[in-house]
Amino acid sequence: MTVRGIILFSIIRLFAIQILLYDKTYQPAETITTLAMVNKIAYTKRFGNWTFSPGIKFRLYKKDRSDFVRLGEFPGMYYTMRIPLVILKYDISARTDFSIGMQGVPGLAFNYKNYVQSENDFDRRTYIIQLQNKTIYFGYNVWANTGIKYDQIQFKESR
Repeated sequence: MTVRGIILFSIIRLFAIQILLYDKTYQPAETITTLAMVNKIAYTKRFGNWTFSPGIKFRLYKKDRSDFVRLGEFPGMYYTMRIPLVILKYDISARTDFSIGMQGVPGLAFNYKNYVQSENDFDRRTYIIQLQNKTIYFGYNVWANTGIKYDQIQFKESR
């Protein structure tokens, strides 16, 4: 049994100076700030060759420009995602496995919320079935997988 929690956090600031470029394009002075964060918690339990792993991910992305004129209070790009996931994997051999997975489970969908353009908000369910083989070839890890993926997206405006 394994319980993992992962937090990735990034802030990037880009400063541009005011300049007239060689092709007479005007570049205003501005600051672009990007904030990105991913939180994930997953529980993994093995039963012989079977591995069961439910979890949930949260993502935040926010990008703002200092010279960007806007009517509301939100920046140029700002969205969040809630991604519940369940994976069931069967190890056929040490190098081959078969897995079934879901992003967005019944009753708790993958949710995308855009704070700038709410017409882009949606709920999503993704189902996959795949067969994967991994090997080492001249020192490189090589993965080959094949499978079927089914996506179901429901935009909030179309409800």
